[in-house]
Amino acid sequence: MAYLGTLTSATSALQSFSAGLNDVGNNIANVNTTGYKSTTATFSNTFSGLGVQVAAQNVDLTQGALTTTGVPSNLAISGSGYFLVQTVPVNNVSQTFATRDGTFSIDPSGYFVSPQGYRLLGNDPQNTTHDNVPIQIHTPNIFNSSQSSLAVASIAVDANGFVQETLSDGSKAPQSSMCQVLLMKFTTPQALQSVGNNLYTNLAAAGPTNAGNLTQANNAPNSNGLGTIVGGALENSNVDLTSQFTNLITLQRSFDANAHVITTTDGIMQTIVDLKRS
Repeated sequence: MAYLGTLTSATSALQSFSAGLNDVGNNIANVNTTGYKSTTATFSNTFSGLGVQVAAQNVDLTQGALTTTGVPSNLAISGSGYFLVQTVPVNNVSQTFATRDGTFSIDPSGYFVSPQGYRLLGNDPQNTTHDNVPIQIHTPNIFNSSQSSLAVASIAVDANGFVQETLSDGSKAPQSSMCQVLLMKFTTPQALQSVGNNLYTNLAAAGPTNAGNLTQANNAPNSNGLGTIVGGALENSNVDLTSQFTNLITLQRSFDANAHVITTTDGIMQTIVDLKRS
């Protein structure tokens, strides 16, 4: 019966538009989430031609506005690139995530850490590996044994990602000892998978440079098409409330229309059943 096809089409529309409404609701909820990227569902007809389905959920990767926080360990990226953060190793095993959320703080060991306690990766000249390692604020005696009684009074991260340390006597740590924040660029960032907390996995499928290993040669900020670092700032969500509310109205009207199709078709089918009984 043709009316069954109508019911199938309208039901698929309700399911698909519900997914679109979920995206809009999630975007609006995250309007103040640091580094959040909005998502939008796109639709296509089904293989059978009866109905509609969600074709994809596209992520808007455009940069959000930058806001000054005044916290030196807070970092924002102006331009392309992602921070890489790594879980603290357990039995020499750790996991790496990409993020645009630069809400970092300095832990008691001197590491730049995310709100989850994951360590920011970059270049550390005091580490035997140098590249692709957690960056760390070192005690002054690392630089010069005569400075062992001093402490790091303040830090500042410049546009190229270098962590400039000022000691308690006003002197600066030498350039050769500075850690550097490095950024990862992906050829297909749309392949990154969000796992919550502003973190992304599936890094290998997204096409990272240098097979996912950060090096000063390939991943220094302000080089190789990567953006610059803005210290003491954070990137806002890129959610545009005007477009979200417009999408919300459109999806709601589409949902209502298809719900009306179902109730109308149900009424017609009930009439046909009643006619056969009479």
